[in-house]
Amino acid sequence: MTALLIFFASVFYLFAVYGAANAVAVLNFGVFYIHPWATRIPVVKHVVKCVACCSAWVGVLVSLVFYSPTSLTLVALSIQLPQWKTVLVDGAAASAVSYLLYSLTEHLDPMDPASIP
Repeated sequence: MTALLIFFASVFYLFAVYGAANAVAVLNFGVFYIHPWATRIPVVKHVVKCVACCSAWVGVLVSLVFYSPTSLTLVALSIQLPQWKTVLVDGAAASAVSYLLYSLTEHLDPMDPASIP
């Protein structure tokens, strides 16, 4: 029962981070909420526009503020790690899953943006 709960908590975390990263990057919420001078910096503008880049930071923030699926798993296995390590693992997992899901949706999209007149 505990393993199933941890699995569903991890899946919920990853899909929530994917949705939030899409809201920031694809729907341009990041441009509105980040100060206009910050988007003039090329690195910040890329992080706000890239789903995989943005999801890493959203995953770190969600892991710090709400809950961390990595720490839930490690507590169930009786392993202790510092919080910064579990936050990094959560951010990397969120970035990887967001990149895979975004690539899948782009691959399955029947509308090619280049073919739109």
